[in-house]
Amino acid sequence: MKDVPELARLNRGKSVTALAYEAKIGEGNYNIGWLRLLRLHPRERFFWWRMMRDAIPTNEWLARRNLADTDQCPWGCGMEENRAHCTIHCMKLKQVTACLAEWGFYMPEPNSFEDMICSLKGLARDNPSLGRIFCYTVYQTWRARNALKHGRSFGTPKVIAATVLSQIPKSFCMPQMEQWCINQPIGLPTNHLWCTPPPNWLKVNFDAALTSSNRAGLGLVVRDDMGRLVVASGRFIEHWDPIQAELKAALAFAELIDDWMYDREGLIVEGDSSEAVKWLQEIYQPASGLHRMVDGPDLSFLSKFRQVIFQHIPRLSNRPADFCAKHALLGDFIWLDVTSSLIPLTFVELVTEESDRA
Repeated sequence: MKDVPELARLNRGKSVTALAYEAKIGEGNYNIGWLRLLRLHPRERFFWWRMMRDAIPTNEWLARRNLADTDQCPWGCGMEENRAHCTIHCMKLKQVTACLAEWGFYMPEPNSFEDMICSLKGLARDNPSLGRIFCYTVYQTWRARNALKHGRSFGTPKVIAATVLSQIPKSFCMPQMEQWCINQPIGLPTNHLWCTPPPNWLKVNFDAALTSSNRAGLGLVVRDDMGRLVVASGRFIEHWDPIQAELKAALAFAELIDDWMYDREGLIVEGDSSEAVKWLQEIYQPASGLHRMVDGPDLSFLSKFRQVIFQHIPRLSNRPADFCAKHALLGDFIWLDVTSSLIPLTFVELVTEESDRA
């Protein structure tokens, strides 16, 4: 009998060794092509490839090979540190995800490693931006764990969470940001309260109010990471299209920008019109044909910010901007100080309530 070489699969993208290994191990273990949909940075992508191959040197992995004296988590969780612990159950990871939830980024909470992979697959298909943030969160927590184990300094959970958001692709290079879930406040249904932005970020809320006589009010509220008012404005225009009015309200931020705002870590732009937010997301893409429209919306002023995230929120999370939009039907205004007697008390109460709650 004569031995004849036979390729397992004709694929010029793989070496013969890789094909032979795949044929020996089985194709099921290689079903991680969906990971590419998340568009992770090379380091994070390699980290997650190793995680799914169970090739991360956790204490359990090292102890199994007699390379460590303990298999316990170095954060003091009192549990065996395996890949499920690093991606789901770790105390430090939960502290970081809690910080992200406070800023409006709610992470999935699976019960097992297999459930986590299923959730991540779903996010890769339906909401890759949130899946990307989850992957960055696990990776940055792992880096902090390594720093702890080797006696180096590491950040607090809030610093780690801020680092995660800083990994989002930069302005005019980032993929479309989907509508993320907001954390569930105590005592109210999900997605009904405003959340503060991350440290050293700004949050812009916009809204528009239209009447049957084509009168439109554009409202805008800018707040810092403590929930304090930076500026609120309203403008009266004549318009008949609610979506276009919402877009004009968001673009009105260009006239309120001060130079110091560009030094902030990032900007979150929120509105309660899903259509308007989707338009902003699409316009922000460099490949979008809307950039070639002569009379199209101009978002170039946002390119000077380090990070820009567009997010759709419920109407109850946008009450101050809604108040400004309706008040603008009476005339243009700009408010800079909530202690001013010129600002309606109702607006002050709305901002103060959300600031205190945050």
